[in-house]
Amino acid sequence: MDYSQIAISNIMMELKGGGKIEVDVPLVRHMILNTIRANRFKFFNDYGNVVIACDGQKYWRKTFFPNYKANRKNNRDKSSLNWDQLFGALNTVKEELKEYFPYPVIDVDRAEADDVIATLAEWTFENDLDSYGLDYGPQPFLIVSGDHDFVQLQKYPHVQQWNPVKKKFVRPEQSIDRVIKEHIFRGDTGDGVPNFLSDDDVFVTEGKRQKSIFEKDIVNWLQEPLSVWKGTPQWKNIERNQKLVDLSFVPDDVKADIVNKYQEVKAGRDRSKLMSYFMKNKMSVMMQHIGEF
Repeated sequence: MDYSQIAISNIMMELKGGGKIEVDVPLVRHMILNTIRANRFKFFNDYGNVVIACDGQKYWRKTFFPNYKANRKNNRDKSSLNWDQLFGALNTVKEELKEYFPYPVIDVDRAEADDVIATLAEWTFENDLDSYGLDYGPQPFLIVSGDHDFVQLQKYPHVQQWNPVKKKFVRPEQSIDRVIKEHIFRGDTGDGVPNFLSDDDVFVTEGKRQKSIFEKDIVNWLQEPLSVWKGTPQWKNIERNQKLVDLSFVPDDVKADIVNKYQEVKAGRDRSKLMSYFMKNKMSVMMQHIGEF
């Protein structure tokens, strides 16, 4: 489960209802726990144990590309939502999940939740194996997140994705190779990644705009391997975007930290603290559904 994406998407759904909501720990706690409960109950028999993937500190992408997500703070400052309150509540609930709940909570310095999920998808494909009658292979792996970036991880045959807000599975509409290539060409405006025709500073320099990309060009470019661009002025931007958006480019040392943390915290998880936690936080409705956690 993509921790921040689940929480923030729930908050945004509440905001669409009109008015201004006060973000506090009880509200965020209820939203997160109810989403975890509902999805665990729905998918446990088919996909097994829950793992909570969180953002760490000092993302490696920010070190590689200083303009990564550079405009997010400005956009948040313009929002009516109190983001400091929200992030404070997210951190509080994350620590509670670590202490009281039977789920591995993975947060690793330099890694985002995307890196955690991508790394575990790759690692489980090769290491988390089980027998299925006469067959032997990886156990089913479900990503619970509405983030379309995760579609590329369906290159692993054991991976599927569920959007908990739209309540439907996310399927690739074209080959995974084409999904990744198109992402490289277009960049990612939300993360401050320019398209491959545009300069590094296009989102942070006043007056600059991205160079236009036309659909007919995208269609033509997708027919060819990326290597045809080698030696062109655009190649360095292709390499920039490839590293930023292709989840197979997570650095090896970050991957190693994620796997080590997962193996460290997945053992010895138990449910014995759940009742006292719900009582302490006066969550009588959750107590009625304790078996679903």
